[in-house]
Amino acid sequence: MSARSAEGAPCIDSGRFEEWNRRFAELLVFMDGACDAAGAATIDALRCLAPDSVGYIWVYRPGRVPVVVYADAAESTPVQLVREYQLGTYSVDPVFRAAREGFTGCATLCDLMPEDFERSDYWSRHYVSTDVIDQLVHFVTTADGCSVQIALIRNADFGRFSELEVANQQAVFPALAAAVREFDPFSPPDEDSDSAISIESSLSRFGADLLSAREREVVLLLLQGHSAESTGHQLGLSPETIRLYRRNAYAKLGLRSQGELFHRFLEF
Repeated sequence: MSARSAEGAPCIDSGRFEEWNRRFAELLVFMDGACDAAGAATIDALRCLAPDSVGYIWVYRPGRVPVVVYADAAESTPVQLVREYQLGTYSVDPVFRAAREGFTGCATLCDLMPEDFERSDYWSRHYVSTDVIDQLVHFVTTADGCSVQIALIRNADFGRFSELEVANQQAVFPALAAAVREFDPFSPPDEDSDSAISIESSLSRFGADLLSAREREVVLLLLQGHSAESTGHQLGLSPETIRLYRRNAYAKLGLRSQGELFHRFLEF
């Protein structure tokens, strides 16, 4: 049972912080070394505050495709899904979208995902199929504008992150972020940006030859996992109007469901 402050917010778990302090001191030694060693030490330190199934570190450089710089169990994610992600489905992932919008801090997938995201085909394909039910992500923006995403990922065996676990992680974020910015151990290769530019350009044209501008706005929000209600909130329209635009867009694209829309998106 977690204690709560007078304001009702969960208090940090002081019993775990002695172990965190020890591991963070070790982490600082590895931060000045190889990326794999720094990544392993980082995930290991964070796990003492919130156990997880898999740890990943992604780096997003504006205008580039996101790059995995560390994974302690890469074999747990099907290669096809990683390939799809880097070929373009990352653009509708709520974690990537938070990074692209400049979010800094610590948040869970539940904090970041739109309403009804768990009913989307993206959720089914990229989360349910890999037994992922939650992520807790530290977003650190480095001096050169990169977003480093240090993610603890949980399957059903662990359950979702509790308020106390999130509070513990948020409490150590300033120290972790300062270390990442100071040592910058996770810089990705200076890969060519043409692929990212091509993906973004293709996505911006998705349905352009058949759909109106408003229909395309609706379709792209639906792909991101928004419901008719949250899409309407985003665009300042009623859910009934959104459903009308959705029906018209599906008819023009020769589709019958959001599942077919997502598969068309993968093929685009």
